[in-house]
Amino acid sequence: MSSWYVRLANEPGTPAGRVVLEVLDASDGTPDANRAHSLRQQVAADGMLARVFTPDEDDFLKALGRQRGRGNDPHGFPVR
Repeated sequence: MSSWYVRLANEPGTPAGRVVLEVLDASDGTPDANRAHSLRQQVAADGMLARVFTPDEDDFLKALGRQRGRGNDPHGFPVR
């Protein structure tokens, strides 16, 4: 999983089909050309973006995985 810190580079006055982002360095919040390049490559390869899980969603998914037996089998398969 990859993630990028971003902010809107501009706010259009009317709804638009284009979003311009600044990709930021996580440590200091400055624009980061290398991370921007990495994001471009990821979008070109996958054709999509996804958001990071909220802490509650992450906790739920981890609990669901434990309930279904994930993490109990050395091969990663659910144990029933």
